[in-house]
Amino acid sequence: SRCISVSVRDTKLSWASCQRTIGHATALAGEIAETAIALFKQRYIGMLPLRSMGVHCSSLVPEDAPMQIDMFGDVIRREKEHNLAKAIDHIRSRWGNHIIQRGIVLTDRQFAAIDPEADHVIHPVSYFNGPN
Repeated sequence: SRCISVSVRDTKLSWASCQRTIGHATALAGEIAETAIALFKQRYIGMLPLRSMGVHCSSLVPEDAPMQIDMFGDVIRREKEHNLAKAIDHIRSRWGNHIIQRGIVLTDRQFAAIDPEADHVIHPVSYFNGPN
């Protein structure tokens, strides 16, 4: 992705979004999260408390698309991170999502127990129809 978007909805259901185009395409969760957090801090910290927040990636490019190498960039580091992310994805697809986790996740047992694939429920009850 070359473009990272953040959308937020506050408790009064007011909605806002913004986006940032980055200098290179990325599939690295760390780079996407870093950009999303920077956008959030820059634009939406005053909207707290929030009902929901979303991160969206667009301007997608194929993984094997040619990449312009930046003379001052850290291409080798990014390539190593990309290979590591692919290896982690392969291990998780074979052994399950909980087999590899970031250390920071383990400080909160409730958060560590979330399985993003099995538990992915955005709105279990329709907001507009309600549980009548």
